[in-house]
Amino acid sequence: MIQVPSKRAGSTQRKAARPRSTIAARRVSDSGDVTPIYRWVGRLIAAQIQSGAYAADDQLPSERDLSEAYGISRMTARNVYVALQSDGLVYRHNRRGWFVAPPKLHYALMRSVSFLSNVQAEGGMPLAEVIRAGHMDCPAWLMKRLGAGAREKIITIRRRLSIGTRPAMVEEMFMPEARFPGLLQAELDKSISAIWEQQYDVHIKRSVATISGRQLSAEDADILGVEVGFPGIHLDHTMYDQHGMVVAVDIQHWRSDIAEFSIDVDFGRLDVT
Repeated sequence: MIQVPSKRAGSTQRKAARPRSTIAARRVSDSGDVTPIYRWVGRLIAAQIQSGAYAADDQLPSERDLSEAYGISRMTARNVYVALQSDGLVYRHNRRGWFVAPPKLHYALMRSVSFLSNVQAEGGMPLAEVIRAGHMDCPAWLMKRLGAGAREKIITIRRRLSIGTRPAMVEEMFMPEARFPGLLQAELDKSISAIWEQQYDVHIKRSVATISGRQLSAEDADILGVEVGFPGIHLDHTMYDQHGMVVAVDIQHWRSDIAEFSIDVDFGRLDVT
């Protein structure tokens, strides 16, 4: 086993690797089932993480070190980490390697539509990066949801939102320019909902959200630093202001290992039949 100390220690320490024959023997369960080697090694790494041997954001052994330590191929070592990433236990930092993932963000949909506000409420450090911003021709279904006329200009803002150094999701927002003149000149790496409130007296009072699971597109996977086909969470918001008018449509593509979503419903206030 390779043991990497926390960043506080500032050095790398290696323990003796298990012989390949030992690993092969342990792959067979009492029932005779054979566990894929990448899963078996992954369970060892997961056990170390869960025991506290590695702290959040500690760097893990490189794929080469892992392959040498356990007598597996580099591709198998990579599959170990990809599987652990899908389970939310590790994350990859481009060009730096694999790290222990901190606990998932608890994203309360009833608290705020703002990513920045939700992350800050959980003690995280949110970061927004604008990928592109401008106007676009929208499909008919989107124009209808926005309540926009056929000739209206639609602002689109595409951003990557991160928690610290970890990319969390790709967001694309759509809104009528007539409602928000000059918005494209604002600081779009800040909270968009705060800009609406401060500059346009528009306050989000209601949001209708649809959540579904789907694989990330190749483009979104590249932006978020994960493999093509990585599982994602698709969150589609329609936001309404204090007058009940549609403000914007916000479509988010999350990495599935980053957050868990909650909704608080008081059934005592509903007419349930």
